[in-house]
Amino acid sequence: MRQKRSSLLFLALSLTMYISCNKSNDPAEQLPEWNKNRTITIQFYSRLTKESLFKTADYSQAMNQIRSGNQQVAVFHRADVIYETAVTVNPTVSVASEAGKVPFFVCNRYSGNRAEGSGILIGHTVARMEAIPVSTGCTWFLVPTRVNTAIAMNFATISFENESQMTSGAEIIRKNLTDETVLVGVVDKTHKDKLTSEFAAKSYRVSLIESTNSQASQSLFVLTTQKWVVREHTETPIGTDGILSFNLQIEAL
Repeated sequence: MRQKRSSLLFLALSLTMYISCNKSNDPAEQLPEWNKNRTITIQFYSRLTKESLFKTADYSQAMNQIRSGNQQVAVFHRADVIYETAVTVNPTVSVASEAGKVPFFVCNRYSGNRAEGSGILIGHTVARMEAIPVSTGCTWFLVPTRVNTAIAMNFATISFENESQMTSGAEIIRKNLTDETVLVGVVDKTHKDKLTSEFAAKSYRVSLIESTNSQASQSLFVLTTQKWVVREHTETPIGTDGILSFNLQIEAL
């Protein structure tokens, strides 16, 4: 009887130690309390498909959301620029001029009279930016900005359509992703496992964000070093024709 009790006691202690070890190895358990004074807000607008973001010249709903928000960075994924005989249609510039932002454009490819890419809006001018072509349809882009007056940040973005782009792009990312860099990008859903495997080292933090829209063929991702963490994200439809707005709260640890 005494031997049975000893065995049960040993089992209970073993389970307690196992649970304790698991908790101590869980990265979520090691995170400090959320400090919102060290948090950046990034708004990402996309359909998460291969379609252009804007189907008409009415940008008012996205513009109103940017005006009323307190985001440090806004991204218009696939806000293509259209070159016509009389006028160039650039949605990012149109929104920036009305919302009081500084616009940038990341060109991924040219298709006829269209430049496919993404628009970036921040609240200040910069002395430099970086654009590194990976392959047709894929470009690494970085622009310096800040979380607040005390915390500097480099915002980067990239979009992956296939595994070939990811293999080449991963090497560029590893060379350029510093502790000051927050990368927010898009990956085709069929290749998201490849993305996480490329950055499986403990020095990186990858957060995949899936849309509630069943028509979405792409996933949003946030890639940083361990110096940053996604604390919260919300998804909001903009209008009625399929544009989604993702509000990302990312803290500098």
